[in-house]
Amino acid sequence: MGFGENIYYVISDKFGNYAYSLALGLLASVLGLYMFDAECWSGKLALVFLDVCIMAIVLGVVLLTLCIADRFPYGMVCLFAMFQPLWLLAVKLIFYGEVDTRAYVSWLSGPLFLTSLCTGIAWMAWVFVNPENQWNLLKSMVVGVGGGDIHSRKGSGEGSKLIRQSTLFGKYSSRVV
Repeated sequence: MGFGENIYYVISDKFGNYAYSLALGLLASVLGLYMFDAECWSGKLALVFLDVCIMAIVLGVVLLTLCIADRFPYGMVCLFAMFQPLWLLAVKLIFYGEVDTRAYVSWLSGPLFLTSLCTGIAWMAWVFVNPENQWNLLKSMVVGVGGGDIHSRKGSGEGSKLIRQSTLFGKYSSRVV
């Protein structure tokens, strides 16, 4: 759906080697904040610095998930499951701060159902509009020839390269896999 697949694979293929360094940096950042008792900071400048550090750590975790997407493709679903309640909590804190939490949570069933319904409809439309988005014989051949993973882009010969190129990037793609 758009440029998402290309961005997803460029980050995981080109920057995946930096995942261990990024994870080590994130671990060092969290450990540093823990060692300096960041939860006890009370100054205005210290709290701003703490907020910036926490935001950098959260963005680092998202980037780390994108970097290891070639080995753990379900990471994006985990990020969605993690950030969905967080942004709903942010909406409650920003717009409905005076409303009781129990009442606010009872309101969420409708918007969450609508989100899932719209996501399901968009996915079904994406699948049925273009035959290349459907699971068909050609895609099953890619999985059979390419070693079992349609998204790995690592094939076992020229035949799998041609099948994968025609399947994933369109029939007349000049992109080399």
